[in-house]
Amino acid sequence: MSGKGPDPGIWLYRLTSILRRIDSFSKHELLVREIPGRYGEYSKKLVEKIFAAIEDSSYVKGLLESSGPVDNSWIVETSGVIAKLDSLLNQVSSLMVQVSQIPEDLPSFIDELYLRFSKRPVPYLLAIPFVKGTPFTLSYMSRAIRPNVEIFPEARNYAEKKDLQVIYVSPEIEVPANWSLLIHEAAHILEDREFGIHRKFYSEDGVGPAEVKESSWALEIACDAIATYSCGPIFGNRLLQNYHNLETKESDTHPPTKMRLAIIAEQLQEMGWKEEAHEIEKRIGELRLPTLLEKAPRPNSTKEILLELLKSIDQRKLLYKSTPERRRIIAKISERLRAFKPCVEVDNTNVELLDLLNASHYVDLEMSETRDVKENGKYSAFQNFLGDMIRLDLVARQEQGLT
Repeated sequence: MSGKGPDPGIWLYRLTSILRRIDSFSKHELLVREIPGRYGEYSKKLVEKIFAAIEDSSYVKGLLESSGPVDNSWIVETSGVIAKLDSLLNQVSSLMVQVSQIPEDLPSFIDELYLRFSKRPVPYLLAIPFVKGTPFTLSYMSRAIRPNVEIFPEARNYAEKKDLQVIYVSPEIEVPANWSLLIHEAAHILEDREFGIHRKFYSEDGVGPAEVKESSWALEIACDAIATYSCGPIFGNRLLQNYHNLETKESDTHPPTKMRLAIIAEQLQEMGWKEEAHEIEKRIGELRLPTLLEKAPRPNSTKEILLELLKSIDQRKLLYKSTPERRRIIAKISERLRAFKPCVEVDNTNVELLDLLNASHYVDLEMSETRDVKENGKYSAFQNFLGDMIRLDLVARQEQGLT
């Protein structure tokens, strides 16, 4: 470079420093970190290759070869590179910590539900966020990785062809009875990759805030519907148990929980789960919310989206209808759960995971509302026992090639 200007030493030092941190992370922390789930190793290799592409980038090497005085544009450019690298490293290192804390059996649970609908591989991780909140799902590549590698050609080209979804769970997931809440999060991936019904009615191109909010609400209702139609009352029951009275203001991304539960109750009525639907309607009828939440209208295309999802799930023979035989099995499982007796097999037949989950809700409800049960540790013991039953059911299905 010619001309007078600041010495690049301090910026080159910062750039070298962040590159060393990336190299150290790739060679040490990334290698020893255990990531549960079938896509744990995939995600580690993905990060490793992105970091390697950045370190070998001709663009980065060009900045490092700068010598002599530099101008302000070089300083701005190099500072931007340092900021992107620092953000990327922080994002990835945080994610690796968050995913390593997930219970080992939880990814298998989500796999079993997802594979009912699709054999198409969709790389995903489960993570526990640092800030408490409700579960949510996002495309990690588009939200966290690609924005930070867009200025590095080699890394950008590699990342453009890769996929990684992250399902962020909530603290309630520590209780196995609440694992069913993640059915909705898996449904986000299924709606995007398998059904695609929401985007028939809503586009994100050229719309204002009101339209974006309606679209977001409709998507959440669609994912509730996938969870309800395919898994029965369990999702709505756990949503009611955990979140029905937490809202004080309207959300731009999620419809009021009272609205969601009212729609779920209607779906359960269609499927023959009338008692469960009536119980949800009764509970939300007793709930008093701010006027804005009470009077919020449903998204315009709600009815059409639900009808298409119902048809699609029914055509796949995955509609979880109420039948006398199913209710009989659920009652038997509940009876054994109350007595802490193994229940992965009933009447010499392996128990269906969804029957086990739906049975578990009623026992959990009885125990969670009985003070002496909670105080003497029986409730905690029940949750451990339920987790064991879910685990054994998954193992049995894998051994028989059902998953």
